[in-house]
Amino acid sequence: MNVKSVFVKSPFNYELRNVELPALKADEALVEIIACGICGYDMEISACLSPGGYTALGHEYVGVVRETGSAVDNVKPGDRVTAESSTFCGVCDDCRNERVDLCRNLKTSSNGYAQGFAEMTVVPAKSLVVCNDIDPLTAVLSEPAGVSFDLVKTAEVQITDDVLIVGMGPIGYMALFIARKISAGRIVVVDRHENRRNMALEAGADAVYAGVEDMPSEETFGKILLTAVPQLLPACILRARYGGCIAFLDSNFRDGNTVPLDTGIIHFNRLQLRSSFASPATFFPWVHKLMRAGVIDGSKIVTNVYTLSHYKEAFDKLRTDKDHAMKVVVVNDNSGIKEKK
Repeated sequence: MNVKSVFVKSPFNYELRNVELPALKADEALVEIIACGICGYDMEISACLSPGGYTALGHEYVGVVRETGSAVDNVKPGDRVTAESSTFCGVCDDCRNERVDLCRNLKTSSNGYAQGFAEMTVVPAKSLVVCNDIDPLTAVLSEPAGVSFDLVKTAEVQITDDVLIVGMGPIGYMALFIARKISAGRIVVVDRHENRRNMALEAGADAVYAGVEDMPSEETFGKILLTAVPQLLPACILRARYGGCIAFLDSNFRDGNTVPLDTGIIHFNRLQLRSSFASPATFFPWVHKLMRAGVIDGSKIVTNVYTLSHYKEAFDKLRTDKDHAMKVVVVNDNSGIKEKK
């Protein structure tokens, strides 16, 4: 079967190519893509790829199963599904010791020829999670919402915690919705983009600031979630209460990940610095419960929608208008979903 698939071939230089899908293996499924979100990871790959290379993009997708291999029993043709970007194996020592989060023997939905920004893709069926009752423009957020969930869980946000969220991209934004559901404490957001600060206030933040340095000097937090650049870690550490926890994530492949930290402050204030890394991708069932409950709602998070034919506009929008483009989604031309530019 021949399908169209988006590739990046050099920094921010994209091409829609015709590729031939391989025959299904016994444990695989053929999925017709409905929609796929552009992730910061896609943008990092786009920025770092050497000229002459071709890399297929897209892992935040929702689609419909069209065909299954002979050994597949967890999904069937007609099911609407989302795909874990990586799935634990279930048989290694870590998995058997109830630490699936440490599994490195992963099944991945990345295949190198047609991924989320394509008409169809072939994926390991065990990576698929059924979401028949969830609107596609909400279900498409499953993978990044799982990252947000992991960040909040890593920080162990509790009902009385005051929380600082630094960085109001899609991960920080959905972490705000989740933290607001958990905590009755004060939640403060920092982001340099005015429109994103306004969105945070509408989502339930108690206060917003353009920079950490703009907050009152006496304001501190029990839990801090950092989704922005790692250079802000030192400033975040100074905002942590005695015994506080700073959870962070970072997918920057370029220079700038080495950050000097005052270990004396960390030690004598009994602070914890924790890395959130949602690989394997987990928590889809919990995330889907949050979606069904309206805690995570695509109509509040997806700001821009483009068809596959206009994929270049979609990538350009996210790269050039971060103040207004919170989550940009590409939908298949025959999805029936209207563009929202």
